[in-house]
Amino acid sequence: MITEIIEAVKAFFENVQGWAIISEGTAGAMLRFGRYHKALTPGFYWKIPFVDTIHECHHTTTTQEIGPQTIVTKDGVSLVLQAIVKYHIGDARAYLFEVYESQDAIVDLCEGALKMEVVSKTWEEIRADFEELDNQIAIRARRDVKLFGVVIDKVTITSIAPIRTIRVIQERHHTVLTPSG
Repeated sequence: MITEIIEAVKAFFENVQGWAIISEGTAGAMLRFGRYHKALTPGFYWKIPFVDTIHECHHTTTTQEIGPQTIVTKDGVSLVLQAIVKYHIGDARAYLFEVYESQDAIVDLCEGALKMEVVSKTWEEIRADFEELDNQIAIRARRDVKLFGVVIDKVTITSIAPIRTIRVIQERHHTVLTPSG
């Protein structure tokens, strides 16, 4: 209860102020009466109290882990992969207002790019040139996340391993386990 009161008081005083400061390493957008008004870079800005609101996002390069995924290659080999995506925000307006839950969208689209590249190659093609796979995933991911104001700098697969899977086939009265891979 106290936390909510403190947050409400803090929000009130932020709305009363006639100025805003955008810190180094962040970008922002000013809304006037709830509609986009202008982009903000680091610096000092005048604003109309209760009319203008400021939204900020980090503009510096950061990384996002893409958790383990099991993907089957073109030749039927099951792989478990993990990756790291290095990115920065190129367009604060798009990042803040064109997608809900930006972080989730970045992860989801990068997972999709990873999957599409792996399923189009054989295990031998992947093993032959991991760096090329990283580059192809990055190219696909850049295209997918561009609409959301995100710029992918690099994708690096941090872990990749072929695995044996067990598929569960449920029949009428019992379950049969069959090895796969």
